[in-house]
This record gives sequence, C-alpha cells and structure tokens, in this order.
Amino acid sequence: MFYYALDYARSLGTPVFVVASPHLEFGAEFEPQKIWRAGVLRYICMLPRLLRSGAVFTPTPHPLPFISRQMIVVHDSYPFVGFFGRVKSIMLRLSLATSRCKVAFINRTDSRRFVDRVVGESSRKVFLPNHLPASVPVTRRQRIPHQLIVGLVGTDSPKKNYDELMQVVMAEGAVGLKFVVYGTDTAYFRQLVERFPGISIVLLPSSESDFARFFAAIDCLVSVATNEGFARPIAGALQCGVPCLLRENEVFLEFYDGAASFYPTISALVADLRPDIKFSPGRGIKDASELHAAIDSGVAALRELRRQT
Repeated sequence: MFYYALDYARSLGTPVFVVASPHLEFGAEFEPQKIWRAGVLRYICMLPRLLRSGAVFTPTPHPLPFISRQMIVVHDSYPFVGFFGRVKSIMLRLSLATSRCKVAFINRTDSRRFVDRVVGESSRKVFLPNHLPASVPVTRRQRIPHQLIVGLVGTDSPKKNYDELMQVVMAEGAVGLKFVVYGTDTAYFRQLVERFPGISIVLLPSSESDFARFFAAIDCLVSVATNEGFARPIAGALQCGVPCLLRENEVFLEFYDGAASFYPTISALVADLRPDIKFSPGRGIKDASELHAAIDSGVAALRELRRQT
C-alpha cells in the first residue's frame, strides 16, 4: 500500500502533504516539510489541520467519518473475511454512510465485487489500479545443476498459503529446491520455518534489498496466494523477464494471463519445480496500455477531488 500511494502522489504532479509513520522512507522528490511524521496519537491530534488542507487520499479502506472530499482504496476482500472481518465490514459501512466519500478498487474482480457490495452509487466508485513497476536491469544468476532457487513474495499473512505449498513439496518428495522469501521477519515467516525444518527457506529482507537483487537471486518466482489485490512483485518480475509460476485465481488471471505460467492446483505447479526444467522467460503484461489509461483516469479523479475543496 505504501508504494501504491507513493506512485499516485508522484502522478499528481502537484505539492501534496503526506502523513506517515516515523519509520517510512521517502524519495528525494518529496519535500521534507511536506511530510508529517506521526504515530497514532499525533495523527489524531493532527486531524483538524489535515482536514483543512484539502482532499484526503488514503490507500487503505478506512475513511474518516463525515468527510466527503476523500477517496479510500479497497485492495482486496481478505481483511473482511471471518468474524473480525465482518465487524470491520460493519464499521466500514457506517463510515461510508457518514462520509459519502469515493471508494476506489484496484482490480475488476475481487476488489470491485466487494466495493459493489458496500457502495451503491456508481459515481462514488473509481477504478484505481496499481502502477506497473519500472523494468530494472537484472543480471540473472547462472543455473546451478541439481538446484532450483524459488522466489516467494510476502510474509504478511496466511493468505500466501506457504504451508500448503510446503506440504505438497514434502509429499511429492521434491529435491534440490531452495526457497528465498522476499519480505520481513514476521511471526508467520518464523512459524513456517519451524514447521518445515527439512526444507531450505531463507528470508531476503525487503528493507535491505530491492527487486533487482531479489530477481537476480532466484531462478523463478512462485505464488499460490489467494485474495491478492495485484501482487506488485509479480508484475515487476514479469517486466524483468523472470519466469513466474502462479496458481490460478481470478486476480492473477485478470492481470497476468498470457505473461505468466498458470496451474490449476499447487500439486501441478510443484510438479514443474525441478532443477532440470527449462522455463520460458516472463513476458510483459498484455493489457499495459489499458492499465495506464485507467491510472490516468484515476489521477484525474483525484485532481477533481482537490478542485472541489
């Protein structure tokens, strides 16, 4: 969500104020005096000043009540699954009823379907997809005989389905595999390593390395996740020619059909994770021009929101 928001802040091309965690880092194009560092308490204290500053854009599904000149973003339906998810859904509906703000969705499948359930008026809905990561120079590693380095992305939640993936790897007796996970050292990741001590699973901290280093360290990228909104690292990998093997789901098919290799089941995918296999390189996203047009339309909607203040 952080990079998603930065991309749109850059696209606006006008000065913006950014309210951010004290721990986040910004590029040089953002003026330090325009970045308000705030934890939870300071953020609450800053709200009156923030609301006087004009339109509010947040990359999360958490609207400020009673403020109509704002746009929120629903990335996927995962936060609204289960008991606590239903509670969040009720709170979201109440906030939307009081704010009457615009609601963006980042894909036309899962995200759009959820937004349609909570927002009736089409005038309040905006398609605001992710920017495509820029292609970066990557020196691909030389394949080592009898070894396959598999890249995985994200350590945030069980929706990544790594447990199911590793169970299939063990059941199929796959050999010569090493998994490099690009993300942060979370409880979810540590539990994964503890559950599967016989499988080589290492972390490449995203805070210490960029996409180029990650892509250069792997032979292919794999995702068996569900409820993803876009999966920015997959888009970046395909832009750089990294082979991507994905379990079929509607969001991945929406964006990456024709660019990545798809499998109906995890077992079918794992069957192709062999050190001797020759992968077809990743290909660019086929509907990139349509995405760029939707991004331009979304930026125009944000600018119009600012003009209404």
